[in-house]
Amino acid sequence: MANLGILKIFFLIVCKSNFVNGKHDCYSNPYLPLPKNTGVYPENYNADLVARRINNWRRGDKHNVEEYTNLFDGDIMLTEEQLLSDTIPESNLWHRGEMPFHITMEQFTERQIAHLISTMDIITNHTGFKFRRFCYETDRNYAVFKSANTGCWSYVGMLNYGQVINLQIPNCLYRGTVIHVLLHAIGFYHEHNSPVRDNWLSVKWENIVSTNKNYFKTLDSSTARDSGVLYDYDSILHGGPYLHSFNDKPTMETQIPNMKIGQREAFSLRDVERVRRVYEEEVKNWKSLDKLPKINHTRITTGFISTDDIASTTASGSTAEINDTEEPSSTSDDERKETTDTDKTERDEENLTTDETVMRSTTTVADKRILNMFCLIWPYSINENCVT
Repeated sequence: MANLGILKIFFLIVCKSNFVNGKHDCYSNPYLPLPKNTGVYPENYNADLVARRINNWRRGDKHNVEEYTNLFDGDIMLTEEQLLSDTIPESNLWHRGEMPFHITMEQFTERQIAHLISTMDIITNHTGFKFRRFCYETDRNYAVFKSANTGCWSYVGMLNYGQVINLQIPNCLYRGTVIHVLLHAIGFYHEHNSPVRDNWLSVKWENIVSTNKNYFKTLDSSTARDSGVLYDYDSILHGGPYLHSFNDKPTMETQIPNMKIGQREAFSLRDVERVRRVYEEEVKNWKSLDKLPKINHTRITTGFISTDDIASTTASGSTAEINDTEEPSSTSDDERKETTDTDKTERDEENLTTDETVMRSTTTVADKRILNMFCLIWPYSINENCVT
């Protein structure tokens, strides 16, 4: 009994300390989060058409799957106030560089939940930006994962009183697509809206759907949050060449020949660098940052960080240095293809299209119950063990 009393005192001290320091997490939430921000759909939005296009999408399509969502610039949800504004709104950053989240359990399978959480782990491991479980008592701002048949979308940055991240099953669950959508939620717009875009891309206005031409506006530097990071063709946030095309002709062409845009395979190094700079104060002490490869800003194609291994901090992809006046090495495409082919089998598994897909998880239900105690004490251990 004495030992039990000591254990209770220990837990009270730890929980009180975590609460005071803003690092408190809930063992269980008495109420489900009800986000106040529900978003506004465009007048021409057709939910049935969007759901059908998302479901019919296949890898190798000219368009990335999120482009069929048919919201602002494809996959960005706006509030009514933002929709009525003449300018693209500047996003709010998440307090302390962390996003409280809740996954709507009845809408995702256990494998899919594990997949989402491992993807959040990957972002944290490489950038230092954290995700933790939503706590009803303390969290005013948070994100709720849902899987409505409305495509792949998120707001940009933090909104007050809760917001939705929607990932239609199954095609929005490709890992690269999840990372793309989560980077919007963290606070970033598309790379092709960069204020220096016109130095790197030629926009083919004649091929763009007339009602979507405003989606190609460039942002000012503060809204774009480029933080001094150079323009990045390899960014996982870059739109593909046929974005918003009405005639199957390209709407964007790279001014440096033969460069590919619109990949959804992995982070680029500059994606990671951008998050680290924007959240510099919040992530400066994150233990994994010193393991990341240093970025050479004379490179146009900076290569990718593997998203298949949470512990990986190895850059792969093209490495040839290019200055602004030279054409890129002809090997850049080959090197990227080699990276893609090497990991193709693993990435195909991550679509979670069928029940035969096996997630790389050996944690049992009993393990989860035991380790929930650890989740209570240390909320930054974000993995499937913390989901009940």
